[in-house]
Amino acid sequence: GLQFMPIKADKKPIFKGWQNTAKKYDLSNVEAVGLVCGKLSGNVEVIDFDLKYDLTGTLMKRYKEMVNGYDPHILEKLVWQKTKNGGLHGIYRCETIEGNQKLAQRDATDPEKAKGDKVMVLIETRGEGGQIAIAPTPDYSLIKGTLDAIPTITITERETMLLCARNFNEHFKE
Repeated sequence: GLQFMPIKADKKPIFKGWQNTAKKYDLSNVEAVGLVCGKLSGNVEVIDFDLKYDLTGTLMKRYKEMVNGYDPHILEKLVWQKTKNGGLHGIYRCETIEGNQKLAQRDATDPEKAKGDKVMVLIETRGEGGQIAIAPTPDYSLIKGTLDAIPTITITERETMLLCARNFNEHFKE
């Protein structure tokens, strides 16, 4: 019940129309593998932590503490993947999902601004119309759970995770 597709090493899709076309792709000789999120994969959604942008080094710890304060079982249900830049993907299914959302951002530092960046995304979702690179893509590894057993969480559990993530937002539009 999962839709996989070939992607480039930079995570960009190779084929057009992947967001709404169920298709079996040949993945035997590709640079990287993508997991299509949303309805094509049975309502898979991902909470994506870009920890390379966490200036404190404690974002994940603080997020876990906050979520666990509401329900200590939510995060342990998810399938977890480590990304090539040291980030984390929490993979789950839910009856209700949405498109990709930026949940927590921060303003760029001066060195980041010098490279042309303005806002850095700390936590986001990948939902309908989104995709993630997935193991066996080089430098991606499943660290808890398997893709053949992605859990379905409740709407309340999903909302708890997303609301907690929004608490870490440091960027506000004027």
